[in-house]
Amino acid sequence: MTIQGGEQRQRNFVSFGLAGLVALIAGGLCFVFVVNPVWSTSAQMQAERLEEQRAAEPVEPRPPRGDRTWEEEVALFLDDYVPELIVQDLAPYDGVAAEDFFQLKRGQISLFDERERQVGTAELFYIPNKTFFVRLTDLNLPAGPGYLVGLSHLTAPNTGDEISQAPFMTLSTLHHFSGSRNILIDPRRLQNRDMLPTRFESLVIWNAKFNRIIATARLQ
Repeated sequence: MTIQGGEQRQRNFVSFGLAGLVALIAGGLCFVFVVNPVWSTSAQMQAERLEEQRAAEPVEPRPPRGDRTWEEEVALFLDDYVPELIVQDLAPYDGVAAEDFFQLKRGQISLFDERERQVGTAELFYIPNKTFFVRLTDLNLPAGPGYLVGLSHLTAPNTGDEISQAPFMTLSTLHHFSGSRNILIDPRRLQNRDMLPTRFESLVIWNAKFNRIIATARLQ
């Protein structure tokens, strides 16, 4: 009887051990297949986890922008810059043929510091029942950091402060300084009637952080 009782207790112990192992595996699978998709699909949780990771990483001290002039900033940019020509042609958009686009405004892009030097052409197009886009052609800009392309209500802005104080629509950053490019305007931005592209008088390429105007084009 003693031997049989010991064997029974051993079988019970093994059974409980197997049951616990099965429960542990099931819990792990539940965690992987239930919790993990929440992390994968929740942008808020992804952002929080990313912030936690960034907070744990050592941050290298970077000299403030005020310690460098615009010329020094450009020199640093040019150290790693590799010239690249970008060529974007007119092409059908969302079922609308390119020949059906309407050109609404046009202007020559001139360097701000050398008004007589033309460095490209800017055109505003309308895609019927869709949206607007700006086309830059024959670009030949001096390369530099942090360029922004946008539309201004001013016909000929003279300072960065003037651009900041007047209505302005930022269109895109500019990382390629030669060639042709199309910049599509998000249709959701057209819900504000005061910000319709047709209301703007000029195209501006500038560096907002340094308050530096690179080039402008009067759109007519």
